[in-house]
Amino acid sequence: MIEISKRSEERTAMRFDKVMSLGKELFKNNLIENIIKYMYVDNKPWNEFYHNSHHLMAVILKSNELAKAIHMSDEEKKLLFVAAMFHDYDHSYGYSNDYINVCTSVNAFNKKLKNNGYNNILNLTQKQIDTICAAIMCTVYPFRMEPVNDIEICLRDADLMMSLEEDADDFAKGLTAEFKNSGTNLIVTKEEMLKFARSQVFCTAAALSEVSVGF
Repeated sequence: MIEISKRSEERTAMRFDKVMSLGKELFKNNLIENIIKYMYVDNKPWNEFYHNSHHLMAVILKSNELAKAIHMSDEEKKLLFVAAMFHDYDHSYGYSNDYINVCTSVNAFNKKLKNNGYNNILNLTQKQIDTICAAIMCTVYPFRMEPVNDIEICLRDADLMMSLEEDADDFAKGLTAEFKNSGTNLIVTKEEMLKFARSQVFCTAAALSEVSVGF
C-alpha cells in the first residue's frame, strides 16, 4: 500500500471543504452535502490509486476555475460540477480500458439519479442529464470525441492538469499503481505527467498557460 503524504492529506481536506462550499453555492441547497459526502467516501479516498476521490475533488475545483476564466454561467457550472464529480466514479484502477471505465461512470450517474433520489436534490432536466453524460464521455482517452461546448472543454482540460497539483507526486504514485494493475511496469513521475499534458491540445487559455508554465 502506498503511503499518502501528510501534504496530500492536508490538501485533500482542503479540497473537500472547498468542494462542499462550491456545491452549496451553486445548488443553493444544503442537501448537496449528502451527495458530496457519499460520493467522496464511496469512491475510496483512502486507496492507493489515481482515480479515487482525491482526483474527482481536484477536477471539480480546477474545472470550476477554468469555467470562471471563460465567464461560464452558474447554470452551466452546476452541470460541470456534476460531470466532474462523476467523470471517473467507480473506476477499475487499471483493470479495464478507459472507455469501459467512463461508460461505468455514466451508468453509475444515471443509476444514482434513478435509484438514489439524487435528482430530487440536483433537479436536472433530461436535456441537462444528457449534457452531463456527453461531457463525461468526452474524457475517454485516447480521445474519441472533440469537445463541443464549454462544459466539455473545461472538464477535459481540468482532467489533464493533475501534474500541477501540490500533491502531484502522490497522483503519480497512483498512476504507477494503476499501470501495474494493467500489466505495465511503468514508474510515473509528476515530471512525466506534465510532459504528457504538454503533448495534449488544450482548449482554454487558462489551462494552456498553466501547463506551459509548469510547476
